[in-house]
Amino acid sequence: WVGSHAAGEVRKIDPRTNTIAFTKQLRPQTNLCCVAVGGGFAWAALNPSGDLWKLGPDGSLVETIELPGPVKSLTYAAGALWASVGERSVVVRVDPTTNAAKTYPVGHDVMDADVQNGLLAAGVQPSATDITAGLHGEVLRVGLKSPLLFEIGGSNLPSTDPALYAPWDKNLLQFDYATCARLYNYPDITGTAGRHVVPEVASGPPKVSDGGHTVTITVRDRYRFSPPANAPVTAASFRDAIERDLSPKFSPDYLDPRWKVVVGAEEYHAGKTPHVSGVSADGNTLVLRFTQPVPDLPRLLALNVFCAVPPGTPIVAHGLDAPIPSAGPYYLAAETDSVAVLKRNPNYSGPRPHRLDAIVFELNVAPRNAAARIANGTLDYILENDPVFSPGTAAARSAGFHYRLTPDSTGHVLFFAFNTGRPLFARLRMRRAVQYGLDRLTLARDDPSGPTIPATRLLSPRVDDYIGSQLYPLAGDAALGRRLAGGQARAVVYTWNDAQNAGFLRDLRRQLAAIGIGSTIRTMTNDDYANGSLAAKAAASDLVWGGLNAETSDPVSYLQEVEAVLPSRDRAQLERIAQLASPQRERRAAALARRLEVESLFAVYDLGAIPELVSKRLGCVVHQPEYPGVDLAALCLRQG
Repeated sequence: WVGSHAAGEVRKIDPRTNTIAFTKQLRPQTNLCCVAVGGGFAWAALNPSGDLWKLGPDGSLVETIELPGPVKSLTYAAGALWASVGERSVVVRVDPTTNAAKTYPVGHDVMDADVQNGLLAAGVQPSATDITAGLHGEVLRVGLKSPLLFEIGGSNLPSTDPALYAPWDKNLLQFDYATCARLYNYPDITGTAGRHVVPEVASGPPKVSDGGHTVTITVRDRYRFSPPANAPVTAASFRDAIERDLSPKFSPDYLDPRWKVVVGAEEYHAGKTPHVSGVSADGNTLVLRFTQPVPDLPRLLALNVFCAVPPGTPIVAHGLDAPIPSAGPYYLAAETDSVAVLKRNPNYSGPRPHRLDAIVFELNVAPRNAAARIANGTLDYILENDPVFSPGTAAARSAGFHYRLTPDSTGHVLFFAFNTGRPLFARLRMRRAVQYGLDRLTLARDDPSGPTIPATRLLSPRVDDYIGSQLYPLAGDAALGRRLAGGQARAVVYTWNDAQNAGFLRDLRRQLAAIGIGSTIRTMTNDDYANGSLAAKAAASDLVWGGLNAETSDPVSYLQEVEAVLPSRDRAQLERIAQLASPQRERRAAALARRLEVESLFAVYDLGAIPELVSKRLGCVVHQPEYPGVDLAALCLRQG
């Protein structure tokens, strides 16, 4: 019997034939811890619920036994099943005949256990209780469903190395924003002002010379790293941060095209030089040399990967296991595989808020328990895309105004693109018929990607100059849509067509039919992206499913994701705008987006969201628009 965490299933292998006899699918939204066999049964532990599945020889589920918490290991010995229930500090013995459970308190974080000759041996490590026992003052507790601090982390203790950047990893983004100091950063402000990059460790804007090919940045001298480093932040801290991001050890087969313009970047990434020749540091002066001007440089330097690191920080392929000292408001002070503790950086003298004494991330928190824990004050915050927190659920209703759908990590926007090269949607009137015919409230409700927010605007909320007012009624106006359509027609819709999308697709086809447009579905698959057939199939379709992601607040890089399908006039204008510097760059790109909306080239229907629950004792709540969820560094605790 073997378990696959990635596939979410248990498999039985026939040792005589070396073939898989059968597969048992586990419950969705669970993580498989471990499997054991004994007493005529197979046993599988599911986290974070702590459920123990008792399986018959044919894979049938005989019984579900609820254990007191997430399980670290299972062992069958001395005629019983023994479960090490980590942070609950106990080992549980389960009788294979009666299913009776007996608990043995051990203490600490129980990792594994075995039994022989009447003796129980348990391996332990410091528990969450152990490393949080000395915390006092204003302590924030954040719940994470994942067993890892970061989705991109390693299989054991996750690496918190800032060079491991994943724009889709909400936990990483929140963590880095609370701990990192960068040359340029986004201010701790809700709304439009929070999207504008400002100098942080840099003393001011970049000084550009040599026609944009040389940039000089002066580093402020008041920043210092957290314990145990305690050293000042210098230009070398950012030189090393840049070189670590460009290192082939992290991504040997890929160099971000945005950084190929750094002189010597490609040679360094190919392993031909020990350093990037176009990046130099002298005291508090950082000099960058480029093969061409980079008009949005401050925005790029505000990415998480360019978090200051102590000079000489080693480069390890999957990130350093040991915490790296940081120069932001907070630093990682302690971690186990169940909690991570951030403390206020005693050496921080910058302007960003840092009111809390500590932030505790609890891992493997069961979503079904999180709402109750927030209500009773044992947990303060959770940001998770889990069915338990979907709009309309008991958790959402009971939380009231403490519940919110917040834009997800990538600020993704989903749409159907009109193919104006085919007769059906060549006319603006017909495109607007569809815009009015769509009931976006229903489409968002049945979107298989999870909780979403109905939307009509092309720009993501994470992008500069986003406008929140809607262009069309979210519930649609089928009568107006029918009048604009003016008769019967048929559209070829190129989109996903599987069991997961069945409900959404029924909604879409019904809404199109209501305005007189029948539909034929051309099925979109992952292979279409891999084998290059996507463009040809899209060209032969009238409506094409697609989406946009906002890695940063730059509207230019955002619109470049759909550049290939824009009319030639709009494509040429976007290319010209890309050469401009801020703030003209953002204003012109936003104006182009508004023109695309007037031309009605995209029928936007929703944007990605993540539910969040906030406890009543939290104050100073800031939703920084560049990051998912709340700004952890800005939070404070209400008194009384």
